[in-house]
Amino acid sequence: MDHPEEIKIIKQMINLKQNGFNYAQIAKILNAQGLHSKTGLPWKRWSIQKILKRKKNETI
Repeated sequence: MDHPEEIKIIKQMINLKQNGFNYAQIAKILNAQGLHSKTGLPWKRWSIQKILKRKKNETI
């Protein structure tokens, strides 16, 4: 189960993706907001892509 803060970040990722942002742009936006992955590292394009793909598969 995701932590409430993680859910908030994932919803932001989904919203940005639905509004036409690519994975690299989403990573840049999250990092500029001072948000980090649960490992404490800055966001990378591939990590966002992996998370959104996993979330999409969970809803099917």
